[in-house]
Amino acid sequence: MLTPKEIAYEVTKALDAKKGQNIKLLKIDRVSSLADYFLICTGTSNTHVNTLCDEVEKVMTEAG
Repeated sequence: MLTPKEIAYEVTKALDAKKGQNIKLLKIDRVSSLADYFLICTGTSNTHVNTLCDEVEKVMTEAG
């Protein structure tokens, strides 16, 4: 089982591989009890954003 940090990095790498833009990974564990990391990424079109979302879902499924 991967740690939250490892999952965040895997998702970040996947978004980068799919040409996600302006990728920002913020560590928020000290200010939020909801999550450890907050990931921001933009795409160039609706189709691109859908592809990025599908890739994140795939990585999260593989991570368990």
